[in-house]
Amino acid sequence: MRLPRSLAFGIALSALVAAAGLAAPALAASATMRGEVMPPGFGRLSLTFDEPTPTRIRVSNGVLVVAFGTSVKVDVARIARELPTYVSIARVDPDGRGLRLALTRPYRANLIEAGERAFIDLLPANWQGLVPGPPPEVLADMSERLRVAEAKAREAARAAEQSRWALGLRSASLPTLERLIFDVTPETNLKPDLANGELTLTFDRPMTVDPAAIRNALPDGIALRGQETTAGATMLALKVPKDWQVRSFRDEDGLLLDLLKPAPPPAVALPEPPAPAPEPATATAAAAPPPAGAPSTDTPPAPTQAQ
Repeated sequence: MRLPRSLAFGIALSALVAAAGLAAPALAASATMRGEVMPPGFGRLSLTFDEPTPTRIRVSNGVLVVAFGTSVKVDVARIARELPTYVSIARVDPDGRGLRLALTRPYRANLIEAGERAFIDLLPANWQGLVPGPPPEVLADMSERLRVAEAKAREAARAAEQSRWALGLRSASLPTLERLIFDVTPETNLKPDLANGELTLTFDRPMTVDPAAIRNALPDGIALRGQETTAGATMLALKVPKDWQVRSFRDEDGLLLDLLKPAPPPAVALPEPPAPAPEPATATAAAAPPPAGAPSTDTPPAPTQAQ
């Protein structure tokens, strides 16, 4: 099947554009470099990039090797003229990822990186004391950047705090367990860790925690020992009776945590006490008095005979 001429031209043009994009090398960063003799008696190479560029240095066999994290386009033709006492010749590596500077004598090299700027100090071999720092204006600029970055970080943290999910808690008491019901987002997971009455609950999401509300929702016998929210998690520390067990699961109400109470010991049946023995008769009933007019059975005493 023959394609229409316009369609074939469009396909060919697209292929050429794609091929050109694949073949085009990544754009190199740009930098300016200058040399300066500093009053304390050392030479300084100053590099200013158009974007932050990682830089590393080393001295090997009298050659200062400067390596960049990416390809850099920089002109080094003036360095030997600006630092004739320190550098005799300088060149750029063919791939643009490094510089090589031949030193006129042994020097110690020290690198200072500050944002889009880098400073390479060439110190005499007998240098003593602290190494030089960056220029004052660079320090002031870095301090201002740090202040602005900290302000932005605080604002971002405040916004994240306001947008966090608030951890909710309800509880239910049953004869065999205490149930904690956590109101969390559907993607939140819970990891409980119980050891010797110390229960740590770790949620894998940062959430806002109201300690007073959590304490009010906890059932009797369970206490909130502490809470912590980090960038990636929320943790609650609870105190529970040592002989309780724990299990967790999810249902339509949220994340559920059951604190299982120990089963009560089985009741022991005691034998019935024996019936008391009947008491013996204590005394014979008293004789009834004789009826009136009945002869007395008592024998009168014999009369006494006179002498």
